[in-house]
Amino acid sequence: MSRERLKTIVLSILVIMSILLTHQIWLYSPNEVLTSKALSNKSHTLEIRENIISPKRIILGFGGGIQSGFSTILSHNEMEEVWQYSRRVLEDYFILEPEITEISAEDYTEYMGLRHVELEFGDNISSVLVSSIFNNIDSKIVRNIREINKILIPSINKGSIFIVGKDNNTFEIKLKDYVEDKSINDFMIEYEANGFIKYYRLFSFVDNYTLMPPNFYTQLPKLTVESVLDVEKDQVLQHQTEIFFDRNLDFVRIIKETNGAVVFLYGYGEKTLRISPTGRLEYNEEISNESSTNVIAALDTAIDFIDSHGVIPKTAYLAEAKQIKKGNSSGYYFGFNYFIDGYPVAISSKNMKYPIEIEVFGNCISSYKSFVRTPMLLPNITRLEPIRPPHKVIESNIDIFEIDTVKDGNLLEEMNKNNEILRRINSIQMVYFDTMEEKRRQIVVPAWQIKVNNQVYYFDSYKGQLLYKEAFN
Repeated sequence: MSRERLKTIVLSILVIMSILLTHQIWLYSPNEVLTSKALSNKSHTLEIRENIISPKRIILGFGGGIQSGFSTILSHNEMEEVWQYSRRVLEDYFILEPEITEISAEDYTEYMGLRHVELEFGDNISSVLVSSIFNNIDSKIVRNIREINKILIPSINKGSIFIVGKDNNTFEIKLKDYVEDKSINDFMIEYEANGFIKYYRLFSFVDNYTLMPPNFYTQLPKLTVESVLDVEKDQVLQHQTEIFFDRNLDFVRIIKETNGAVVFLYGYGEKTLRISPTGRLEYNEEISNESSTNVIAALDTAIDFIDSHGVIPKTAYLAEAKQIKKGNSSGYYFGFNYFIDGYPVAISSKNMKYPIEIEVFGNCISSYKSFVRTPMLLPNITRLEPIRPPHKVIESNIDIFEIDTVKDGNLLEEMNKNNEILRRINSIQMVYFDTMEEKRRQIVVPAWQIKVNNQVYYFDSYKGQLLYKEAFN
């Protein structure tokens, strides 16, 4: 082989290698990697958002009329299956162009007496959030109904659903072209064949249609829980400060309070992180002229922050959403709750309404609070006596309700005062109540949460004794 021919071959090989390497660099450039990571993060956020925009309560109504018909309230495990069936039915209503007609509260009450499933969402949940589950943020429902409190779906879909919105305004949503769906009814038939707790509208004689069980046969144990955040370990505290202050700890001062809480101050106090001995975390940051106008973007910002700085329980749901103002800035408040052993958690706190709370202004977080528990691997404490039904608890504590009713500025005649109290009951549900006293080995008890006007009461479901009460908005 001649020397010139050898040079030609070597040069050709070098050119080919150069092209291949250039192509490889182009394929795996940093921009491509960053884009892939961004898409992955967005997909993860979307998955969490779809999980938390879910009902806080699901009721199955088995027909028989509003006065004598019975219903049941599902535990969390049962809710998941019914929610999937419901989403399948609701999809066309949120994607297509249905006819929307406002109806009376009396009409809605009549439909409650038929076989149905009722989905109850958190407080002030925007219709655009619910519609986003179906990948349509400009649906006709969004354009006509601002908030969604409840959705009633007849057990056999025949082209109509019913929505309770802001200020209890009620609407019928009707599709001309629909696919008859019996999945909810099939589930109810199978469910009805087994034993379950029946709920009735025991106070309908005073025009109060709140559901409650005459008897509660299920034995619910006391649970032993611990805080997710282990404040006794220095490495945990170190890790938390690095997360919140981006590892820039040179400008962080540490203050230890007499009650055992640790406070981290960044700079001149523009950022603060406080961790209590029981594992409650509170973060605050100063903001300046940051505003949020898009509730979905604000919720995604909140989810990203909580997911990277704390924990979102698998059973978490959006319990409340509302617009807020701070100075010249506008933003959103989001409150999240979660289920433990099938029932929602309730906490004893004067400055926290939910276990996770966050305030979002633009891309900034001005406030974040978290107090999340997890069950410990210890034997549950089972009670031998039966749970007292809520109407018995109300009867034995009527004096407490009466005192608060009088404080509310309503002096009642002796003959009518009990009926007036019963008329004012807004909701009754079983919860697990946490007094937030211990970091570890905290006992949470099954309790009846009873809302009357602007007061919420928690009663030990076995003893019927008042555990805690507070005002709510």
